[in-house]
Amino acid sequence: MSNLSRGNVELDPGITIHPAPSVVIAQKNSPLLLNCSASSSPDAGPVTITWFKDGQPVVIDRRVQVRENGSLYFTQVKKNRNSKNKNRNHNGFYECFIKNKYGTVIARQVHLQVARISKSFSIEPADQEVKLGGVARFKCQIDGIPPPLYVWEKNSSPLPHNNRYITLYSGILQIHNISESDAGSFHCSVYQSFNKVNNVPVTIDLIWQHSRVQAGLKVITDTERRPPKIVAISKEVNATIKHSVTLECLADGNPSPVVTWMKDGNPTLDDNFKEIYGRSNLKFIEVGKIDAGTYKCVASSPGFPDAVAETKLNVKVPPFIIEAPVSEGYPVARRFRLKCTVGGTPTPKVTWYKNGQKIESLENMQINPDNELLIDSSTSDSGYYQCIAKNDVGVDMAIARLQIILKENAPKPPGNVTVTSVTSAEVCIQWSPSEYTDCCPVLAYTVHYGELKDVTQKAVTLKKNECIHDLKPHTDYKFYIRAYSRNGAGAQSDTMTVKTLESVPDAAPNLRLSSSSPSSIDVEWDPVPPEKCNGIITGYQIFVSNGGHEIMENVSAANQSYTVKGKNIISSVGMNVSAANQSYTVK
Repeated sequence: MSNLSRGNVELDPGITIHPAPSVVIAQKNSPLLLNCSASSSPDAGPVTITWFKDGQPVVIDRRVQVRENGSLYFTQVKKNRNSKNKNRNHNGFYECFIKNKYGTVIARQVHLQVARISKSFSIEPADQEVKLGGVARFKCQIDGIPPPLYVWEKNSSPLPHNNRYITLYSGILQIHNISESDAGSFHCSVYQSFNKVNNVPVTIDLIWQHSRVQAGLKVITDTERRPPKIVAISKEVNATIKHSVTLECLADGNPSPVVTWMKDGNPTLDDNFKEIYGRSNLKFIEVGKIDAGTYKCVASSPGFPDAVAETKLNVKVPPFIIEAPVSEGYPVARRFRLKCTVGGTPTPKVTWYKNGQKIESLENMQINPDNELLIDSSTSDSGYYQCIAKNDVGVDMAIARLQIILKENAPKPPGNVTVTSVTSAEVCIQWSPSEYTDCCPVLAYTVHYGELKDVTQKAVTLKKNECIHDLKPHTDYKFYIRAYSRNGAGAQSDTMTVKTLESVPDAAPNLRLSSSSPSSIDVEWDPVPPEKCNGIITGYQIFVSNGGHEIMENVSAANQSYTVKGKNIISSVGMNVSAANQSYTVK
C-alpha cells in the first residue's frame, strides 16, 4: 500500500467506553445488573441500546429487563442446562451495542457465568504412613465457579496454629517435621464465598458448605538418616500479572532438608515481591512478567547429594492497546490507515468492526499483519470503527469515528456503467459522463478493479471507456468508476461484477497406470487443481498410441479412471490424459 494519508479534521468520537469486567460470576436465583459501560455525548443525537446473547437479541421477559440507562437487569439469574427453553439458562456471552446518529459501537462484551460446584470431588485425600520427622501431604480438589475455598480440620477441630501446618489455595495441606501428635484424621471442607468475587455487582455474603472427605495419618517411628527427596513439585503454573501465586515444593529427608529456589542459576528471593511460604514454597505476592520462566527447587542435607526438581511459571498479561485508532475526517478517495497496536501475553487476537459488524474483507478495506486497517475511502465508509483485542485472560477495545468528506461541487458519480468480458484476460468498461458544475469540469476518471475481495488496482483515463488487460481467466472481478475535478474526487459509481472468459487449462492431470492383463491398462488420474482449470472442466480425453495406431477416448468429468483394452496393448504403448473445459482442451 502506498500514498497513505492521514485526515486533517479531528473529530469528537461522540461515544465513550468505560472499563468493565469481561467475566461476571453470578449466584443462581439472585439478581444481577450488567451495565452497558458506555455513554454518548448530547451532540450525537438520540441513543439506542441493544443487548445480544450468543449472537442473538436478548429476549426480554419477567426475569430479564433493560433499564432506562441501558443496563441489563436479571431479577433472577437462572441456569438450567436440560431445559428446552433457552431463556431459562442465563449462562452465555453478552454484547451491548450503543447507537447514535454517527453509527454503532460494541460497548461491552462480557461472559456471564452462573456459579456452580460439582457434586463430587475430583481428588480426595488418601491415608498416609509417614516417618517421624518427615513430611505429609494431603490434597482434595473439586470443580467449581468461582474457585472454591478449602478448609482443613484435624479430628473435627481447627488445625493447630504453627508453621508446620501449611495450607495452599489449591486444596493442599502440608505437614512438616511430623511428630507422634500429628497422627489422626484430617478432613477437607469446601466452601464457596461470593463476597470474595470482585465481579459480582451486588453484595452477597453467602457461604456454601458442599461436602467433606477425610484421610488418616499414621506416624512411624524411624530415626535413620534419609537423603533429601522432593515429594511434590508444582506442575506448570499459569498466573495473571499482578496476582498472587505460589509454587509448591515439598521435600522429605532426615535431617530435614533446607530448600532453596533458583532461576537461571541465581537465587530467586531478590526483591520484595517474593517470599518463602511455609518452609519450602515460593510465593509471589504480585507476579510480574519478568517472573515467567523455569524454577528449580533444591533440597539440601549435609552428607547427601542435593535433590532437585523443576517447575515452570507462565505469566499471562491481559490485552492492552498501545496505539489506538484516531477519530478524524478524511476526503473521499483517500487511502489511509487506522492503527491498533496491542500488547499482552499470549499475543491477543485483534478483530476490527465497522458500526458493530465484523470486518471480514471488503473491496476497499484490508487488514495487514500489524493489525492496521487500510481503507480506500468512499462516502459509505463514514461511521464507527472499533478494534477489539482478546486473549484468554482479558479483552481491551478502542473506537474511532470517521467522517468521509465529499467536497462541495465535486463531480457526480458516473452513470450507466457497463462491463463486458472480451477474452479470458481482458474486460472493457463504458460509462456515461459525470455531471458537474460550471466551475469544476471533470479532469479525469479512475477505473477501480480487482477480484471480489481485493478491489485495489486502478487505471486513469480521460475517456469514457477503458479496457483492462492481464486479468485471470474465468475469475470474478469488480469494477467501479470515479470522476475527478479540481475540487477533488467525486463519489464512486455503482459497482459492477463480471467474470472473464475461460482459457486453456494450465495443467494436465497426473497419471497413474497399472495392468492386470496383457490386453488392458487401468488409467487413474487426479483432478486438475482449481487454480489451473481456467474454467469448468467438462471432461477428459485419453490418447493412446500403440504401434502407430492411435486411439482417443472421451470420459466424463465425473470420472477419474478408465480401462483401455486391446490385444497385447501393454507391450508398446504411449498415453496421456488431457482436461477439457467448455471451450478448450490441453494435450
